Amino acid sequence: MIMNSHDIKSFGEAVIEDSGMVYTPLSGGVNNQLWRVQPNNAPHFVIKNYGPDGEDRLRREWVYLSLLDQHTVPNCPKPLYQDASQNLAAYSLMPGKKLLPRQVNISDINMAAQHIISISDLPTATLDRAKGSHDGASGHINEITDRIRRLEQALQCHPCLDRLHNFVMKRLKPLWHYRRLIAMEADLSLLFSGVKLYLSPSDFGFHNVLATESALSFIDFEYSGADDLAKLAADFSLVPQISVSDELAVSFAAQLKRNIDLDEHFEQRVSFLRFVGEVKWICIILNEFLPEKQERLSNASSKSVFLRQNESLTLAEEFFNQHEMTEFTL
Repeated sequence: MIMNSHDIKSFGEAVIEDSGMVYTPLSGGVNNQLWRVQPNNAPHFVIKNYGPDGEDRLRREWVYLSLLDQHTVPNCPKPLYQDASQNLAAYSLMPGKKLLPRQVNISDINMAAQHIISISDLPTATLDRAKGSHDGASGHINEITDRIRRLEQALQCHPCLDRLHNFVMKRLKPLWHYRRLIAMEADLSLLFSGVKLYLSPSDFGFHNVLATESALSFIDFEYSGADDLAKLAADFSLVPQISVSDELAVSFAAQLKRNIDLDEHFEQRVSFLRFVGEVKWICIILNEFLPEKQERLSNASSKSVFLRQNESLTLAEEFFNQHEMTEFTL
């Protein structure tokens, strides 16, 4: 995934013909590498390397941002240039800085909700379903069951990590067994009837926000598509990097319900998707231990594998302790 400076500079000069541009690496997400590019006589922009397995993520983000640009949606990057053969794309540089944990307030919630409301009338016909989008409860349940299975398989690659083994087998797997049983015994058919799909960034949370004193910029749409906004609201409330209090999460979902034509089961579906989604997010945190994720995650981070995995396991344990007592009733 790591590209040499010549490849990046050649791509940058395909965006703007300027041989004297300055390229500065940025801290990106867990899936990609970023560079800030400073031309001599043009606005700065960002180059994003999605890696050798990033074709789908590039395509999703490019199509999504092209649609937003076509409809002049503010506070999102503009797509400038892409080379699908190299899984590279260039976007306008957005203002602001990453938020720190515990900085989120009601004003931020209002701006985040307003962004989703503002795009809710846009067409979704040209988009795929968002990553992880499912038509019914069984799809979400099966996805999480598969995530647990892959974590169990990954334990064979980490035989010396007793802490990981104990956490997955003695805490996470029994928790999912209980929640899956609750979900399977409930009649959830009504919850997923009449669901309307809307444009969704999918991985939407304050970990993918740049903040100025008066505005938020929204970034990272690699899993975007058409989706049930109950899933978006549930995930928004659970993203572990920058957590949102229950009170603020309720306010976010309530604003969507008041301002978008959502079905009558929206709130109950959010509650259910939070109930099962807490286990899903623990699995996502533990992606660091999956062999198939190792190359991408290693190339996107300067931290050692040991440090990343230790941090991930600690975060998963903390998240588990925070959410293990959640209950769900219809």
